[in-house]
Amino acid sequence: MKRALALALASLVSIAAQAQTYPSKPIRILSAFGPGNPADTAIRLVTQKMSESMGQPLVIESQTVASGVGAAQIVMRAPADGHTLLYVLPSMLMIPPYLIKNKPFDPMKDFTPISSVVDGPIAISVHPSYPGKSVKEMIDLAKASPGKYTYGTNGIGGTYHLEMELFKQQFGINLVQVPYKTSIEAINGLVAGEIPLVYAPVGAVMPLVRAGKMRLLVVLDYKRYPDLPNVPAMGEEISGYQRIPTGLNFYGPAGLPPAISRRIHAEVVKALQAPDVTSKLKEFTFFGIGSSPEALAEQQVKDYAIIDKAVKAAGIEAQ
Repeated sequence: MKRALALALASLVSIAAQAQTYPSKPIRILSAFGPGNPADTAIRLVTQKMSESMGQPLVIESQTVASGVGAAQIVMRAPADGHTLLYVLPSMLMIPPYLIKNKPFDPMKDFTPISSVVDGPIAISVHPSYPGKSVKEMIDLAKASPGKYTYGTNGIGGTYHLEMELFKQQFGINLVQVPYKTSIEAINGLVAGEIPLVYAPVGAVMPLVRAGKMRLLVVLDYKRYPDLPNVPAMGEEISGYQRIPTGLNFYGPAGLPPAISRRIHAEVVKALQAPDVTSKLKEFTFFGIGSSPEALAEQQVKDYAIIDKAVKAAGIEAQ
């Protein structure tokens, strides 16, 4: 008993000392987004400010293979010392175990939630020729002509696909997914007239909206986006709306000491409060979140329940 207590105390002392000296070397951030992606641009703005404050460089390493599965596995196997972090959407952690028979990781056990970082509005946008002017009209059109209307996404089993599957299940409609490799390809497909509807980040479609090549139908959120006051939110249009989580978060390996998680979170919040970061993020239609490790962990449980429901609604089977 005394030996066990002594070992536990020694471990606590070691963790406390580690937290006080953290970071002791450059911090490696595995990102599921490639250079040029708005999510990549956003995190570089934030981490540049964090580097200045923490006295160590935060090095972004893009690992986009298999929607970030490779990035997550690298972080999962890294030492739990705060020098290897993961930057992904929560869905990128929660969906792969449903899609891959040999589960690559357990999203609830293999990672430590550290901090939400940024989020940005997602919208259903439509081709100018599409007759629907509202969500209600989109539902009515789909019911009148089952299977006629298609929608573009960035892939089967992705966030946008699951969002639509929940929507289809709620209203008993048949809209056909056309999966593209990326959101940009899906947007280009809509402009080319291949599809009438597309799920995509608002920041990616606004230049085309302003040019009259597409229009915003609805923002996928519970309330309107302040910079788009004339575009309704899905939560206003339909009751019981459940949003697939889209916030971009930091995670570490399982067992990351709480003191280190709190330090990283504090640095995220500090960076997001910098006026130059705030203004630049806004240019890309992003806004800072900065929720605590405890809040992110609590939200993770809720998000997992929504994604579980969506995957089942989509009838997705592991391959």
